[in-house]
Amino acid sequence: VLLPSGFTLSNYKEILTLKGFFPALLMSLLRTVVGTITSVFCCSFLAYLFTKDKMPGRKILYRFVVFTMYISGGMIATYIVMKSYGLLNSFWVYILPSMISAYNMILIKTYIEQLPPELEESASLDGAGYITCFFKIRLDWNCKFIEIFYRSDGSKRR
Repeated sequence: VLLPSGFTLSNYKEILTLKGFFPALLMSLLRTVVGTITSVFCCSFLAYLFTKDKMPGRKILYRFVVFTMYISGGMIATYIVMKSYGLLNSFWVYILPSMISAYNMILIKTYIEQLPPELEESASLDGAGYITCFFKIRLDWNCKFIEIFYRSDGSKRR
């Protein structure tokens, strides 16, 4: 009763002939690629900024981000915000809410704090600023960690 009666590919044929299948597939691919790239960049850069002692308001902003892990606005509040910004029925309604994840940002921040600060100190002596240090030193060192982290975290974000 539970075994299939025969082998057939008719279901795949039916799905591939549906009118909205390929636009939906494209939207899913774009959401995954653009969402992951923006999330990696935003969480990594925010985590890097939170490791800087000279950043004004660093502790208050960090506590605010951590606070969002415990208490969120909820689905109705998120809908009202997206509606007031005119993002309903647009692509960005999928991307913007997931750009910064407090959990991901905390893990990346913890990893950045464990890296040797001497590399950044020597780069700053050579005239590199925070943005240059982030892109050329910290992001380069974080690539493997970020790749492993987002590959294992990808199933939780959908």
